[in-house]
Amino acid sequence: IKEMGLVEEVKELIRVFTNHLNKLADKVSQYQDIPSTESERMLEKLSGDIKNEVGQNTPPPIPADQNFDGVLSSIGEIFKAIGDSNKSELFADVDGALSNEQSKGDKQYFRTDLPSLQVGDKVEVATKNFRQSEKEKNDSVLKPRLAHFKGTVIAQRNQNQISYTFSVLKDSKGRDKLAIRSTFSYHSPFIVSVKKTGKIMRKVCRAKLNYLEKELAEKKDNE
Repeated sequence: IKEMGLVEEVKELIRVFTNHLNKLADKVSQYQDIPSTESERMLEKLSGDIKNEVGQNTPPPIPADQNFDGVLSSIGEIFKAIGDSNKSELFADVDGALSNEQSKGDKQYFRTDLPSLQVGDKVEVATKNFRQSEKEKNDSVLKPRLAHFKGTVIAQRNQNQISYTFSVLKDSKGRDKLAIRSTFSYHSPFIVSVKKTGKIMRKVCRAKLNYLEKELAEKKDNE
């Protein structure tokens, strides 16, 4: 390798291989965060799978007189034997168990007092506003005020998750009015209430913001 001037290339391959092993160690270390019974089951399975993979796929040693192409081939066999820790089926159960535990922890913060929403619902969202006026800045107790936002639900993201958000387009009159859209975190404690006041009786799932704003403006003008 020295004679061929490929020392740095081999060092880089070794560095990549070392990082790969570190990722493998990080995956295994995550077991300690899983409940004991689940952890024992997963560790037992992982131990057996590693023994099987190492026993069946141990790559051959690299001969001292082998050329650089042979070195690359052997290093490739090493990676193939271990598997990609990010994609290998060996860790699919681990990732699934971790995701389930995270989901269980999040559910205790889910809001169950708010109505289910769909795109096209007309709503009135009441939130706590902690902004203080000049007169209130000297008050020792911070008193929240209620802020109301009326409009139409035009988008939802991450439903059934703690990060669930919905976007509301504010009703406005006239074509030249600015389209005001606000996004709310559904499970936020700052939301006091969400009241459904009606529904647009047409498909709006793929409606663009400007198009929907014009449609709402036309309906307002005709009222």
